[in-house]
Amino acid sequence: MPVIVELRRATNAARRTFAQCQFGSEYQKYTSIMVAARGEAELVRAFGTARCSCLDQGRVHAKVAAGSDEFGASLSAPAAAYPPKLNSAIAEMLVRATGGQAGAQCTPAEAGTTQALGLHVGSDDPHVLQLDDDKVARSRKRPTFSLRSHTAATPGELSSRPVAQMNAPVATAETCASPVQAAGHPVVRNLNDLLFPSWAKRVTHWRRQMRRCLTLAEYGDWRAARRMRPADLLVPNEAMLPAVRAWEWDLRPWANGLPAVPTVPSSFEGARPATSVNIGQLEREMRPGGDLEHYPDRAILQQLRDGVSDDVPPLTGSFLCGPHTGALQHIELATSKLNAVVDGGWGSAHGNLPYWPMRSDPYGIADETARAGKPKFRLTNDHSWPPAPRGEFASGVIGDATARLQSLNGSMDRSSWPEARLPRVHQVAEAAAVLQTAGARVTAAAVDVVAYYKQFGRQSREWHRNCAVTRDGFIVDERCCFGSAADATKCARASSLLVHRARKALQRFDAAHPSRDPKVVEWLRQRRAAGEALGCSNVEVEERWACLHALGMYIDDAGLVSIDDAVFDRSGAPVMRNGVQLTRAWAHFEILKASLAEMGLETTKEQPPSSVLTLLGVEIDLDTRRMRVSDDKRVKYAERASTVAALTVVGRDEFLGLLGRLNFAATFYPRGRQWLHAPWRAVRAQYRTAADQVVISKAVREQLRLWVAELGKPDHEGVPIGAAEAFPAAASPEVSAIYADAALECAGAGFCAWTVDGDELLYVQGEWSSAERESYLICDLELAASTFGLVALASETTRSFSGGTCWRQGSSGPGGTEMAQSAPSWLTNPRRWLRVAAHEIRALKQAAGLTPAEWQSRREAFVNNALASGLRRQQTGVRWFVKFCVHAKGRAPMTELSQHSPWEEQLEATQLLMDFAVWLAVSRPSGRPIAAKTIGKYLSHVRMWHRQEFFRDIIGDDFGQLKELLKGIARTVTQPPKLERWGVRTQDLAASMQATLNPASAVDSNWFAALTCAFCGLLRAAEFSLQPGEAFDPARHLTRADVTFVTEADGSEYAVIRMRPAKRTGATKTVPLVLGGGGTLLDPVRALRHLFDIDPVPEAQRATTPLFRQGGQRPFTVDQVRGTVKYLMLSLGLDPRKFGAHSLRIGGAMAALSAGLSPAAIRAAGRWASDVYILYTRCNMHSAVQLASVIGSTSFEDTERGVRFADEELLLLPDEMPAIRFDEYLSADMLEDLEDET
Repeated sequence: MPVIVELRRATNAARRTFAQCQFGSEYQKYTSIMVAARGEAELVRAFGTARCSCLDQGRVHAKVAAGSDEFGASLSAPAAAYPPKLNSAIAEMLVRATGGQAGAQCTPAEAGTTQALGLHVGSDDPHVLQLDDDKVARSRKRPTFSLRSHTAATPGELSSRPVAQMNAPVATAETCASPVQAAGHPVVRNLNDLLFPSWAKRVTHWRRQMRRCLTLAEYGDWRAARRMRPADLLVPNEAMLPAVRAWEWDLRPWANGLPAVPTVPSSFEGARPATSVNIGQLEREMRPGGDLEHYPDRAILQQLRDGVSDDVPPLTGSFLCGPHTGALQHIELATSKLNAVVDGGWGSAHGNLPYWPMRSDPYGIADETARAGKPKFRLTNDHSWPPAPRGEFASGVIGDATARLQSLNGSMDRSSWPEARLPRVHQVAEAAAVLQTAGARVTAAAVDVVAYYKQFGRQSREWHRNCAVTRDGFIVDERCCFGSAADATKCARASSLLVHRARKALQRFDAAHPSRDPKVVEWLRQRRAAGEALGCSNVEVEERWACLHALGMYIDDAGLVSIDDAVFDRSGAPVMRNGVQLTRAWAHFEILKASLAEMGLETTKEQPPSSVLTLLGVEIDLDTRRMRVSDDKRVKYAERASTVAALTVVGRDEFLGLLGRLNFAATFYPRGRQWLHAPWRAVRAQYRTAADQVVISKAVREQLRLWVAELGKPDHEGVPIGAAEAFPAAASPEVSAIYADAALECAGAGFCAWTVDGDELLYVQGEWSSAERESYLICDLELAASTFGLVALASETTRSFSGGTCWRQGSSGPGGTEMAQSAPSWLTNPRRWLRVAAHEIRALKQAAGLTPAEWQSRREAFVNNALASGLRRQQTGVRWFVKFCVHAKGRAPMTELSQHSPWEEQLEATQLLMDFAVWLAVSRPSGRPIAAKTIGKYLSHVRMWHRQEFFRDIIGDDFGQLKELLKGIARTVTQPPKLERWGVRTQDLAASMQATLNPASAVDSNWFAALTCAFCGLLRAAEFSLQPGEAFDPARHLTRADVTFVTEADGSEYAVIRMRPAKRTGATKTVPLVLGGGGTLLDPVRALRHLFDIDPVPEAQRATTPLFRQGGQRPFTVDQVRGTVKYLMLSLGLDPRKFGAHSLRIGGAMAALSAGLSPAAIRAAGRWASDVYILYTRCNMHSAVQLASVIGSTSFEDTERGVRFADEELLLLPDEMPAIRFDEYLSADMLEDLEDET
C-alpha cells in the first residue's frame, strides 16, 4: 500500500510479521506490526522468532476461523481478538522500547536476514509469507484460462515487478554420515560361506534360468524369452548364515581370488565417490569466505561431496528381478545402453554376484521417438517395482507365504526432502520483459548439461541397491539415474546450487563492469529504491531488483536473459574481444558455461545470445515480446492429434499422453482449453471398452481437428512474455485500495468506505435501517459495506483496479470493475439486493404481527418442524437451504411455480437458489470449503425435496443459469481437494476381519456377516443399515425373515435375501439378492449360517428383527459401518481417511472387474440404474449364484490407488436406457450414490 510504504520510509520504521499461534492462539493467523526505528531492537526481541513451528512439533491448527454456523453466527469473530499472551508481549515491548524497564538488549542483526515481505491487497497471502504451514493461505495462481494471462502487462506494471525468484535454495542441515560397519567380520570366500545351501542353490538356479532367458532374447525370440524368464526371487536375511548377517558384503574381490569385505561408505575425507563433480572445488567454496559458505541447502552440498544417498533403510533381504518385456524385445539396444554405463565410467560390470544383500530391479526401454521426432530410446530403471505397495511373492519366501517387499521408491524416507521448486518458462520470459523496461536491448541464451544425472556419484555404501542383471552377470550403476525418486529430487536441488554459483559469478562481473548506458543506470537506481522501499534485503535487491540478468535452470536446461549493453571496465575503458567490444550478454553466456565447467560439467545444445530462444519446447521472441509453442513441437502435436482423430478407439495411455501435450499447448493458445472438454470426458468413460481403450466420439474428433487446424498455423500469435497480473499488488500505481467498515450495535449505526486517489480522499457513508440492523449479522453488513465501497468509489478513481478490504477480518480479497462486468445483476447492485430482502422480511413480520423475539422463536420452530421427519429432509443440502431461507432471507423455503408462471417469478426463484449457492461458496456455513460440485448436488437435493413435498419444481426454468453460476464458482472460488475414496480389497477385508473379529461373539458375527454380504452383494450402506435420523421399519429394512437358504442337488448352497434397493421408490422389498457360497476368501453363505447359529432368533420374531444387529433390536447405522471399515483398514496399517462405507461397494465391483466379469453384469448385480432381474435375463440363474462366489474368491491389487472410483463408469449407456430421462436419472442415481459419504 503506497501510503504505508511512504510512512515506513519517512519514519525509518521497522516491521516484523509473526504467528499468533506462538502466543497461545487456537487459530493460524499472521499479524504484522511496525514500530519506529528506536523500538526495532525490542520488536526483534519480542517477535523476531515467532514463526509457526507447530508442524515440527507434531501439532496442527485444528480450528478454522471461516464462515458461519447453522444459525448465522460468525465463526471468525472469536479469532479477531488477540490472545492474552500476545497483548502482554505487545505491552512489554512498548514498555521496554520507551525505557520503562531495563533488560537484556539485542540488535536487529541477531534475528537474521530480514525477509522481503510486502502487503498485497487481492492476495490469499496478504503478508507475502509464502510459508508451508498447514493453515497458511497460499497466494493465488493466475489460472491458465484467465483472459489476463493473454493480455500484455504495461511497461509501468512490469517495471514495478521483481524478477521472478527461480531456483531458490531451501534451508537444510547436514545429515549424519553413513556409518562404518563393525570390525571382526568372518571370512567369506564363496556363496556357501554366505547362504544356507538350499538358498545358495536357489540363487544359482535363478541365475541359470535368467541366462537362458536373455540368450533366447538375443536370438530374437523375445516371446520365448518372456516365457523362460524366472519369477522374481526374494531372499530374506534369514537365508544368510547367522555368522555373516550383521554385515553388508562387497563380493567383488572374489573375482581376484580374495575374500569378500564389508561395504565402505564414501566421503570426501575417505573413499571418495565416483563422480564427475569437482568435489575439490566444492569443498574449497564451502570453507569460510567461499561462495558456498552460507549456502542454505547444506544437505545437498554434503551429498554432492560424499555421494548422493537414496534414503532407503538397510535391505532386509536380496531381491533379484529380470528385465521387463520391453527390454527383451529390444535386447540389443538395452545391452548397448547398459554397456554405455560402463564405457562412460559411470558403472562397472561383474561376472558374479557383486554384493550381498543386493537388489537388481527390472529395467526397460522407453520409446521416445514420437516426442523427439527422431529415433530415440531411453534405458529406464524401474525402482517402483514391485508395483503394489504390498506386493506378494510366492517364490523365494521361507516361513510365511505372504512375505512382502516394498519397492525401492516406496521404501525411501522422504521426510527430509524439502520441496524443490523448479522454474517455469514463463518466469524466464517475464524476467526478460522486466529487463526490457530499462530501454536497452535484451537477449536470451540457453545451455544443456550433458548426461546430467550421470554426473553425480552415488553413495558407494548403496551401490548394491542399483544393480542390473545381464547375460554375462551384473552391471552396477554407480551414478544417479532416471527412475529413482531420490535422484530426481536431489538433482533438482543440485540445479539450484549450480544457479547460485553462476549468479555469484555474474554479479561479480557486473560489479566490475557497471553499465554506462544512462537509461540503464537510471533504471537501476529506480529499481533499487523500489526494492528497498519494500523492505528487501541487500541480497534480494541485487538478485531481483537492481540486476542486469536473470538465470533459471530446469534440471539440466539453463535459460539466461541479459541486458545486452556494451561492456566497460571501472575506469570507463571498453572491454575488447578479438578486436570487437564485448557485450554483456555474451560475457554472461561465457561466464555461465565457465561456471558449469568449473564444477566438472560439460554443456551441449548451446544457444548463444539472441532475440529468439527455444527453451523447454517454448519459443521466446524478445523482438515481438511473445512466446509460443516451438515449431517442432507444434508440428509433432498436430500430427499426433490428427492420427488419433482418425481412429475409432485409442489406447488410454496414448490418449492421456496426447492430452497432456495439448494441455501444455493450451497455455499458449487462448482458445485451446475449451477444445479439451470432450476429450477429457472421454478419458473418464472407463470400463466401457476392452483393453483399456478410449472411444473417439464425434465430439472428441471435432475438437481434436480444431486443435490440428490451430497447431497447423505456423504464424500463431502466442501469448505475451510479460502478462498482466490477475490482480496487481497494492503498491502498483494501477490499484486503488478501498477500505470499509461497518457498525451494528449502536444508535445511527451504518457503514463507511474510503480510498485515496492522488492527493484526494474519496469517502462514502450510509446508515442501516432498523430492519437491516435486526435482520443481518455484522459479517453480512461488513461484506455489504465493502461491496458498496467498490461500487461507489471504483468509478471515481483513475486507477484500473480496485480492491476492497474489511477491517474486521484483517484480510483482503479481489474485486473491482473487471469482476463487475461478468457478475450477475443482484451482485453488482447490492443496495437493491438488501432492499428487496429487507422488504420481504418487513412484509412477513407485518403479516404475522410478531415481535422480534416472537419472530425468532417462530423461525426456530419452523426449521425444526420442517426437518422433523422424512429421509429427504435430512439431506445436508435441504437442511442448509431451509435454514438459509428462514434465517438469512426471512422467507419460506418453498415456491408455487410452474412452467407457465410469469417470467419475473421464475427469475426471482432462480435467484433464490443462486443466492443459496453463493452463500454456500462464500460463507462456508459448515466452517469448511464446499466444492462447486457439492453445491450442485445440494441444489439437486433441494429440487427433489421440493418435488416430493410440494409436487412441483422449485424453479420453472431449465436449470441453465444455475449451471453457469456453478461454473463461475468453480473458477473463481478456491476448490477443496477431492475426496479420495479407496475400495476395500478382498484379501484385506478377509484378513482384517479374521484378525479383529471374534467368531464366538454375537456382535462380531453380525459384523462379519454384514460386511461379507455387503462386499459380495455390492450393497450400498443404506441397504443394510440405517441412515442418520432413520427409524427401523421391517417393511423397508432387512430382517431375519428376508433370508432364505437354498441347497442344490449337487450339494452347493446359496442364499437369497429379499431387499429393497436404496434408489427405488416404493415401500416393499421385491428384489431378490442372490449370494452364492464357496468363496475362498469371503463366503457370504457360510457367514450367514454362522450368524444364525451364534445369534439365533425365534421364528415368530424373525420378521421384526433386523438382519444385522448390535444387540436387541438395534440395527447397524451407516455411521457405524463407516467407522468399522475405517478401523479394519487401520488395523492393516492403511490410511483410514481413504475408506468409508462406500468402500465395500467399490471393492466388490473392482473384484468383479478383476475377475473378468462384464460391466453389464456388474452394474445389474449392483443395481446401477437397473433391476436385478436383468442379470438373470442376460446370463442365467446359475451365473447369478456364482457371482458372489467369484467376488469373494478374487483378490486384486489396485495399483492406481488414489484415483477416485466413479460409479457412473458402471451406469447404463444412453442407448441401454431409452425409457429413462437422463437428467432425472443422473440426479437420482449418480449424484446420490456417494450420499452416505457426505
